[in-house]
Amino acid sequence: MIARTGNPVRTSRRTPTQRHVGSVAGVLLLSIVTLAMTSAVGVAQSPETTPGTVQSPGAAESTNGEPTIGVQLLRDPKRVTFGSSTGRFRLEAPDRDKSKKIVPGKTATQIVPLATMSVEYRKKGDGRWIFAVAPELAKKSKSGPRGYQFYDGQQFRVRADGAPYTEVGGRRYEGWIEFTWIPDAEGTGSWRMVNRLPMERYLAGVLAGEMTSAEPAALQAQAIAARTFALYQMLTRSPGARIHVDASIRSQKYVGGKQDSAILDAVQSTRGEVLFHQGRLFKSQYHSTCGGHTAGGSATFGTPNIKTLTSVRCTYCRNERFTKKGWSCSIPEKEIRNVIKRVAAAPPYNIALGRISKIEPVDKQKGGHATYVKITHSGGHFELDATEFRNRLLFDGGFRDLRSTSFAITKQGDAFHFTGHGFGHGVGMCQRGAMRAAVEGLDAIQILKFYYRGADVVQLW
Repeated sequence: MIARTGNPVRTSRRTPTQRHVGSVAGVLLLSIVTLAMTSAVGVAQSPETTPGTVQSPGAAESTNGEPTIGVQLLRDPKRVTFGSSTGRFRLEAPDRDKSKKIVPGKTATQIVPLATMSVEYRKKGDGRWIFAVAPELAKKSKSGPRGYQFYDGQQFRVRADGAPYTEVGGRRYEGWIEFTWIPDAEGTGSWRMVNRLPMERYLAGVLAGEMTSAEPAALQAQAIAARTFALYQMLTRSPGARIHVDASIRSQKYVGGKQDSAILDAVQSTRGEVLFHQGRLFKSQYHSTCGGHTAGGSATFGTPNIKTLTSVRCTYCRNERFTKKGWSCSIPEKEIRNVIKRVAAAPPYNIALGRISKIEPVDKQKGGHATYVKITHSGGHFELDATEFRNRLLFDGGFRDLRSTSFAITKQGDAFHFTGHGFGHGVGMCQRGAMRAAVEGLDAIQILKFYYRGADVVQLW
């Protein structure tokens, strides 16, 4: 068994595969000339790019040339409560199958007279799963059951009628809230709750989640980096995709709502501006605090070593908390094993993970970010991508105090103690550094060129 040989088994992500975009992974092969000749919602691509990515998703939905983006808010929601300041909701469903149309309405659009409205995902007595929309109406009706039902496989959407925002879970969102069924390879699937809205309005909600208070130059740099990241995600999805990004830090933190004038000014003053390198759009990743040196995209995410995502020495965040003082946390060995065993059991490892005795960072980059971690357990040892190791513990295990992969690890009793610097994956723009650079007088373009070496700013719409 591989785990018993003592030979490290590493993830295959370091080898370019067919999933990479174009001839250079992480770079979208779109020439400036091509973009200038097409609209922002109908961008042609080289046949070498990701299969099926021919034009920007949502081409039929645009506002003043900007694309409409789909933001996943929830996955498999069982019950969601919406609020409307006008006391009304607009409910729409596609008119594809009369047996699955809105019940009891005879059209695909209904106005629901409620200030708050629930959507419940539940199983009926006949075994079918349905969404029960506005079940509150059934309680109010004296003439019999009312409300609206949708069966698996059907999409529908809702928004506050006559109001700028729809309230969801204590937050306010513009645009439609769409429920979409996403099939998977096993022939089943799951429901997703998606907010669809114009790109520039989406960016205002991203800036509010990613950089709430900063100098105008830093906010402008953040807007351009976030717009580039979002457009990259759109153009690398299949044509007709309804979901492009997640509302969490898995993509970019999006909080919706009404934003202050500083954020709106930053978005408006950079409208349609994105980052290019040698005529190509790239995945402009960014993070909170680099800890003194950004990480390289090649070592961190397995993309080829393109210039714009190479490691950069950063002095701007030198006085930030996670650079100056660092961070530390302890995670019980059992908790790490429970999370990592699912990774170990899958290809290319196929390992039955035993009790973990040692975890070591391997192949550290200039700034201290580990490329791999070597995990020694009762059945042998193997090496796991350090970013995947952290992400699994962060997202699957909920260990948010594991701030970065720039760490040292010691075993203390039945737990592993991590001490490190920085916050986030470390690739691309250091947000805390950008904020300080703006204070010291750098403008948005200078900030972006400092972190994304060789990049240019191009306006697409």
